[in-house]
Amino acid sequence: MDDKQFRQLLNHFGYSWKGYRRVRKEVKRRIGRHMQQLACRNTEEYLKCLDNDWGLRRQFASLMSVSVSRFFRDRLLWQILEDHIVPEIVREKGGKVRFTRWHPYLL
Repeated sequence: MDDKQFRQLLNHFGYSWKGYRRVRKEVKRRIGRHMQQLACRNTEEYLKCLDNDWGLRRQFASLMSVSVSRFFRDRLLWQILEDHIVPEIVREKGGKVRFTRWHPYLL
């Protein structure tokens, strides 16, 4: 799958190119494997399959999701949390705040 075909998929479902620019190679590989499993020879056939089957569309959405850890490496974000957000939470709660670890897969 080339970038033009990938952009066609992104545009069809309203995804942003900017969000996938750096991670597109891995996502394109996933999508390519999915297309092979469905015996789709081109992007148009694949889109037709996805448009006609909600289960396949959910699979596609899952293949498009990318775990990005940039959040944890963003020094400015952590500085803002330390200087502004956490102190404000502490003030609102009267000095006692409990932070717990949250994981999306525990829901």
